[in-house]
Amino acid sequence: MTTKLEASYRLAVANQLSFVAAFLGGVSAIILVRVLIFTANKGAIEHLVGASSTMACGHLIAVISA
Repeated sequence: MTTKLEASYRLAVANQLSFVAAFLGGVSAIILVRVLIFTANKGAIEHLVGASSTMACGHLIAVISA
């Protein structure tokens, strides 16, 4: 059984998802900047920087595609 969704409903969902993705992308970018500013010479920092930059880019790409 399939249900067809109204175009206005799909637009509202896309708007909400793009807002959430933009918010999470901004948070990831803030974490990345904070880590880069207050970094210590540790191996875990490199993984954190890589993960945070990947998350920030992914969320911003999701916003653009939405």
